[in-house]
Amino acid sequence: MSKVESDAGVQAFADKLNVPWTIANPATVIGDSVNGESEQMLGLATTIRDLLTGKLLAVHANAATFIPVVAVDYLARFMSLLPATEAARGKSFWILDDDTPALPDLHRVLGGHHGVTVPRLRIPVWIIKRLPDALTQADPETLSFLSSDRYPTGPANDLAYAHGLHQPNVSTTLTRWSEYLAENYFARPSN
Repeated sequence: MSKVESDAGVQAFADKLNVPWTIANPATVIGDSVNGESEQMLGLATTIRDLLTGKLLAVHANAATFIPVVAVDYLARFMSLLPATEAARGKSFWILDDDTPALPDLHRVLGGHHGVTVPRLRIPVWIIKRLPDALTQADPETLSFLSSDRYPTGPANDLAYAHGLHQPNVSTTLTRWSEYLAENYFARPSN
């Protein structure tokens, strides 16, 4: 079941029970837009670790694979709007940066920033899912997040703009986050 179908299912179930609801569907949460700080070490963080340490041998994606992200500080400010905004009741919000680059481009941005080689080999996710985990070294749980799906961000963007909240530059936030992770968690290969 897709994330959008799950969202609709929760809405229908809440409506059936006559339970008031507001749904927040955040994307992959990355570091603070100012200093990159984040303790998130799953999913995209492990991909960044592998890229920066030279362990990423292939990109598990095609040109359209999209892992949407949202800066943790933006998400916190957005979430603080929901309980105080009457217009948010009975609505679902997809909170992500529409300008997130496709995964291969995201790798190029980070690889270029850190001066590391980005693998040229791309392996489609459907192939990775069929291979043994021991061979691919891919976390099966994170593979479900690798898709080309796009999400209905209009309501979240409208609410944010109405309250003067704007997304920080996604490439800058990604590089700050990767710098924070590299400095605090990942050993860089020696030259």
